[in-house]
Amino acid sequence: MRKIVMLLAIMLGMIACEEKDISLFPSFEESAKFNINTNSFEEDATIYSSVISDAVIEATDGEGGVERLVLEGLWFEVTPNSGNTAQAMTLTFQIKSWATDEYLPILEDFTFTVNSGKVNFLKELKSEGVIELKNQLNAIAKGLPSSDIKFESEGIVTPEGGTVDVDVEVFVNATVVYTTTVGI
Repeated sequence: MRKIVMLLAIMLGMIACEEKDISLFPSFEESAKFNINTNSFEEDATIYSSVISDAVIEATDGEGGVERLVLEGLWFEVTPNSGNTAQAMTLTFQIKSWATDEYLPILEDFTFTVNSGKVNFLKELKSEGVIELKNQLNAIAKGLPSSDIKFESEGIVTPEGGTVDVDVEVFVNATVVYTTTVGI
């Protein structure tokens, strides 16, 4: 009887020590804020690479190898301030290219009403800017040499002569695809 129990314990131990690679898909959200207070504007905002890197480490618990980062969402949250007289904004939203230092459009001449809340613009996205954003996020997630993600927003307000006084926060939602080894 004792030999059978010992044999079962050894077999369970062997099964429990098996390792298996699994893929996990945690997500995170980061943002950058523009404060726009004028009748025509050009404002800059930054998502720091260290913030993205920390979010990736937190999402992966610092384990496993990051395969890629998938951009899941991009939107604005608008908060009008007390001095706002604008009814609408038309803006061009751009990302600074790491390769050329030029700004590439994510949105061009996008018009929206100045109300509190979320502004979706998925159908209006420009591929060259979105591809640059994806490439930058992936470089940061994989620990490659990288810089901060820099955005520029410029535009005009309606009615003419109106003054926009709003906070516009751009949100980036991404999923980290990584593999880790677990004992089974």
